[in-house]
Amino acid sequence: MTRIALLDKQELFRQSLESLFHINGGNEIVLSTGNFNYFQNSLAPGLADILIVDVKDLTDGEWDILTESSHHHPAMQIIALTELVCRDTLSRLMNCGVRGYYSKLVNASILTDVISEIAGNFNSFDLKLGPVVRDQLHKNRPQAQFQEELEKITFSDREIQILKMICQEMKNIEIAEILNISVRTVESHRRRMIEKTCSRTILGVVMYINQRNIQI
Repeated sequence: MTRIALLDKQELFRQSLESLFHINGGNEIVLSTGNFNYFQNSLAPGLADILIVDVKDLTDGEWDILTESSHHHPAMQIIALTELVCRDTLSRLMNCGVRGYYSKLVNASILTDVISEIAGNFNSFDLKLGPVVRDQLHKNRPQAQFQEELEKITFSDREIQILKMICQEMKNIEIAEILNISVRTVESHRRRMIEKTCSRTILGVVMYINQRNIQI
């Protein structure tokens, strides 16, 4: 059971998420509010595994509360679910240790998968927000450090397996049927490979493999 805290000023949106998690099961809402001061005072140690927060139009004081909460509760993973997409916001979220950054336009099934990924200690970003994420990562790290981190990237056996099938021009649905997994799981593996290599598409992952002579 994943324990979730919701911090969003739109009450209707919070209620919609609460209904979604109640219907799907597997997740428990332990705190739901749009008041940042109430959130800070009510967030007991170990209360929540994941915080879902909208960072649109936050005051400096509310950013401070979010940052302090992330430092005081390091085991709590943060997912930013927002309509706001800009480099400054991402920079602030990265300082908070955000693990996921998604548009509010994301569908319910993807959000459920995202929560599972974050709970499993994976980073997860909406693909259409990828360029913003990559640009900020590059900006915040020296090129030498960035290249060194790229060289340390490893792929799981399942990722290699899926990548081989992609190179054989198989579609996601074909890969899912052969491996007896869901299409969303295939998409999740593809997304993770794209993220870890800082590529724009799966073709970038294949190029990364070829440039480093990694056998698949």
